[in-house]
Amino acid sequence: MGGLARRTVWIYMCVGVLTLGLVDLVRAGSCPRECSCTKSRMDCSFKKLRHVPYPIPTSIRKLDLQGNEISTIKSTDFKGLTRLRSLNIMKNQIQTIEKGAFDDLSAMKRLFVPPICVARGFTVIMAGRCHSG
Repeated sequence: MGGLARRTVWIYMCVGVLTLGLVDLVRAGSCPRECSCTKSRMDCSFKKLRHVPYPIPTSIRKLDLQGNEISTIKSTDFKGLTRLRSLNIMKNQIQTIEKGAFDDLSAMKRLFVPPICVARGFTVIMAGRCHSG
């Protein structure tokens, strides 16, 4: 491989790494326009959302999605939210919670889900309130 080809490959690799870093940086600090955010809370309640908004800042500790029209919780919706301690998805139209949807929620203390909630690693208790089981 010639010198020009090596430089071109190197430039593409650098651009790729920078792009990935920017995506993480945007996710760390951005608040979806439909929601209101503080440093540790994101409120997207009663916004008629059909999907979990993106990006969710990784610094979020409390996420309120209640009162929307969300029907599916995807396995990727809460990826990387290791600081999230409270999640409310009550009063939605949840039909499906994909396997692994809550796998990254290692700090979770309060998970408010509809009574239909049956998710791996969580046990449903009264009033649709779940806790890690």
